[in-house]
Amino acid sequence: MHSAWGIDKPDVRVVIHYDLPSSLEEYYQEAGRAGRDGMPSFAVTLVSPTDKATLSRRLSESFPDKDFIRRVYNLAGVFLQVAVGDGWNRLYDFNFNIFCKRFSLPPVPTRNALDILTQAGHIEFNEDRRSAAQVYMLIDKDSIYTTKIDPEAERVLNAIFRSYTGIFADYTPVNEELLAHTLDLTPRSVYEALLRLSSAKIISFIPRKSTPWLIWTSAREDAARIPIPREVYELRRQRMAERLEAVKKFAWDDTQCRSVTILDYFGEKNATPCSRCDTCRKKNTATKPDSSAASLAATISYLTSGRGHSLDYILAQIRPELHDKAIAILREQLDSRTLVMRDGIISSTASGK
Repeated sequence: MHSAWGIDKPDVRVVIHYDLPSSLEEYYQEAGRAGRDGMPSFAVTLVSPTDKATLSRRLSESFPDKDFIRRVYNLAGVFLQVAVGDGWNRLYDFNFNIFCKRFSLPPVPTRNALDILTQAGHIEFNEDRRSAAQVYMLIDKDSIYTTKIDPEAERVLNAIFRSYTGIFADYTPVNEELLAHTLDLTPRSVYEALLRLSSAKIISFIPRKSTPWLIWTSAREDAARIPIPREVYELRRQRMAERLEAVKKFAWDDTQCRSVTILDYFGEKNATPCSRCDTCRKKNTATKPDSSAASLAATISYLTSGRGHSLDYILAQIRPELHDKAIAILREQLDSRTLVMRDGIISSTASGK
């Protein structure tokens, strides 16, 4: 997962991150969705060496260089045909996708450049403005009285007449929620009534939609001269860089307990290792005595007791990854005369007594 789930279940046992978040705050929130019932749970993070480059790219895309930001500012003016010194406090429809395509701009850093310009106060860019529905009358007033329409649609039409002027001359924005409140109807009922009026060729109806927009909060300037304040660019970039480095440390540093790494990031110093994360388990395994050699020696002792067996037979009873260790033990015991080999058969000297 990359963004927080909309799931609030107490018995989630495992949370898997297959895409690293941009901060440990995000990770902590998302991983914390596991085990809310107090039962043992796990947070698993899947990473590869290329993910480091991905995190670094997030920083450069979120904060493109200032020359690129100023270029985006200039091209926005060209795109909207706003002259230098003009545009102050004017709102423009701004199709972001067409803008990027026309000037061959990479979408992610371009969107972030527009956000930085917004933070700096030069423009205001918004990709989710709900534009109002619009109505234009297709028939004259006299014809309305001879046209058959259902009672609910007629009520909506009369309310539009009372509330909005100019609908016979041009498209006029109408507020569906206000009409619904005035007529004691649901917004859905008003919308469907407008559709019926449109189907009857009484009105032309353009439903409301989401339209990206851009406002020049100050007159357009020469792009080379626009200031990009330190608190908008350098300080915010530094904070993001620190968050990304903390994520890298958490994901790739296998010398410190993962819980200690997170708690240290949040300011809790001298935390005790959890003994449950992968780095703790690895350390615990490394500090335990290696019992595999003793177990292997016991297996060889059993196989060479009595009449003994051939080397091939002995190795066939041992896992392939342990063959080198087994041969080393056999050689050592043959050199010390604990084992002997006669006619290709290895046996214990004790068994011959």
